[in-house]
Amino acid sequence: MKRKTFIIEEYEIEIQETVQKLIAAIVKEGDIDLMIRLKYYHTPLTRRLIDSIADTIKAVGKEHEFVVDIVLETDQWKKIKQLRRKLNQYSISLDLKVSDGLQVKEIAHYKKKLLLDKIMLSCKDYDTFYQSYHRWKTAGLSIALEEYELTLKEYLQFFEEWIHDPKATWFVPFEDIISCMMTGVPAGICEHSSCMGKYLYLDQNKKVYFCAKKRENTQMYSLTENVPDLLYNEIYDNALGMAIEKRNQCAEECELFGLCRGGCPLDEKLAEACGEYIQKVSRIGEFIEKEIVNSFTDIENPCMRQFYLSLIAYGFRFSQ
Repeated sequence: MKRKTFIIEEYEIEIQETVQKLIAAIVKEGDIDLMIRLKYYHTPLTRRLIDSIADTIKAVGKEHEFVVDIVLETDQWKKIKQLRRKLNQYSISLDLKVSDGLQVKEIAHYKKKLLLDKIMLSCKDYDTFYQSYHRWKTAGLSIALEEYELTLKEYLQFFEEWIHDPKATWFVPFEDIISCMMTGVPAGICEHSSCMGKYLYLDQNKKVYFCAKKRENTQMYSLTENVPDLLYNEIYDNALGMAIEKRNQCAEECELFGLCRGGCPLDEKLAEACGEYIQKVSRIGEFIEKEIVNSFTDIENPCMRQFYLSLIAYGFRFSQ
């Protein structure tokens, strides 16, 4: 079954009918496991809006059988319970974009009650990220970055500390790349998997993209236009052809292709990104090779201990 992710930024009641058409178009493709990701940063999550979201999901669910995970990235966390009650037949996971007004104790208290999945940090520099990570890691949730991306130097610098931290929590970029290296399954982040055709992004300006990161060169159309095909067009077809060509080339030339799947073919700095990825893999690989022979109780990082044990539970075996 194929996974399709439909990202809706600042969902408003006025676009309810159009959103239902887009969802219907996705599920009509057949054999689709659909995730709907709702991003709320500015729009107030009112009761009317919650009712509209629920009606949108249920309207399509009456005609098609599919799985829906709803991920709300919002600091309006106290209202999530209303949406859970409206959609209690669906699986709902929650990413929380934290604000300065939220306290660690509050989130820790509601962690199980709201089934929180991870904390989203919005940072403009490394120092802000570093301080925020160490503040929020005590909540016991995975941590991801919104907007800001670590440079290679920052990434490796933080990894060196994180890997020896006895109180560490998962930092999603580390989780993705470590999981990919240990299992051979491409990481979840879009640059390191075959993402073409797996995403549809509707932003608050009513523009539709086929990219999870909403790159400018992935915009297909605006909902104000007369759109013959809601899911694909010439821009998508050209990008898909470019992606296939790029991945075929990488598969022949690079020994790391199994991990990164060629990277994003639309990344303007692809060559630089490729070099940085090789360095990341090399450094993390050194740690795994060195530490894998240790007993689990000797591994300082609790995330790594848990990850190794999880792999063994699923039948994975390590060789020295």
